[in-house]
Amino acid sequence: MRFSAYDGAMAYDVDQVAQAALKLLAEVGLDGLTTRRLAGELGIEGAALYYHFENKAELLGHMATAILRESLEQTPNRDNWKQWLLDHAMATRRTMLRYRDSARIISNSAPTDAMKREIMPAVAQPLIDAGFTSVDAYEMVSLIAAFTLGFVINEQNLVVRNFMSSLINVERGYLHGVEAIISGVEKNYQPRKDKTRKPRKAPDVASGDRTH
Repeated sequence: MRFSAYDGAMAYDVDQVAQAALKLLAEVGLDGLTTRRLAGELGIEGAALYYHFENKAELLGHMATAILRESLEQTPNRDNWKQWLLDHAMATRRTMLRYRDSARIISNSAPTDAMKREIMPAVAQPLIDAGFTSVDAYEMVSLIAAFTLGFVINEQNLVVRNFMSSLINVERGYLHGVEAIISGVEKNYQPRKDKTRKPRKAPDVASGDRTH
C-alpha cells in the first residue's frame, strides 16, 4: 500500500507541530529552524508539513500563538484593569525570554485565527469590563505589546543586552516602561461611567468589529 507525503503529517495536529518546533528552536535558533529539519525531528517528510502550513510565516504564527497563550495562562487575576495590564505584560516578557528568538518569531509570524479570536479578545476583555470601548482597549493592549516586543528583541540580542545592562537595570527598566505606559493610558483613555450597562464581550480581531 502506498502512502502520500501527507500521511505522516496527519499523525500530528498543529499544536503538536508548533511545540516540536519550539523545542527544536532551543537547539538551533530561528535561523537554523527549517521545515526540513523540523520534519526530520517529527519523523515525516519535509513536504508533509505543508499539510498544516502554507509557508514558514504560518508555522511561526502557530509558534507565536503557543507562546502568547502560555503567557495568558499565567495571569488569571483580571479584576483590576491596571494590575491586569502590568501582570500580563510582565508574564508575556517572562514567557518570551524562556524561548530562544521568541521576539523575532512573533514579529515575523502570520497572525493565526487563535490570536484574532481567542488571545487578543482575552487580553482586551478586562479593559472592556472596566468600561473602555473596544477600540480603546485594543489600542492600549497594542501599545504595551509593541513596547514588550521591542524590549525583548533587544534583550535577545546578546550585544545589545550587554550594552543595555551597562547603562540600566534591565528588569527595573522594563517595569518602569510598562508603568509609564499604563500611567499614560490612564490619563488619555477614559472608561465609560455608566456602571448599569450589561458587560460587553471583546470582539475577535478577525471580525473587524471594534467600534463599540
